[in-house]
Amino acid sequence: MKYPARFEPDPEAGGYVVTFRDIPESLTQGDDDAEAMEMAEDVFVCSRN
Repeated sequence: MKYPARFEPDPEAGGYVVTFRDIPESLTQGDDDAEAMEMAEDVFVCSRN
């Protein structure tokens, strides 16, 4: 099963906010795209347990 993630730039704080449309309680952020991806993977794994 696939869970699409949305990476949105955060103009106030900088970096990216990451949300999952199918898992609304999973929300994270990163200072750049690489960190946002790493944090998204982490929050996704944690939300599935």
